[in-house]
Amino acid sequence: MSRIEMVRRILAEADRIAGEHELLSHRVRVLILAAVSALGEASWTDIKTVLEKLLGPVNPNTLAFHIRKLVGEGVLERIGSHESPIYKLAKRPSKEIIELAKEIKNLASKQDGG
Repeated sequence: MSRIEMVRRILAEADRIAGEHELLSHRVRVLILAAVSALGEASWTDIKTVLEKLLGPVNPNTLAFHIRKLVGEGVLERIGSHESPIYKLAKRPSKEIIELAKEIKNLASKQDGG
């Protein structure tokens, strides 16, 4: 499968999940959770990098808004210092998010030449 096909598949799945859940009603929130699930723990920059590989440029304010929403709902946990926060999942992700995280890992390995 080509890189473009993999990205399209990941985005289509994120849209499908977003359509089925109130909190996850936005593709960016679904992708944030999948990215953090794929990475285990992630900085804001790590999350932004993953999203930009899938979506192109991501507005920092948009990313901050969605991260705050996920933290506020108790789905994402902020750890580390205030200056350099690290995010991790506060709850075990759904099977759908786990599968999407696997797709993101596969895409990353393909981009790294793996």
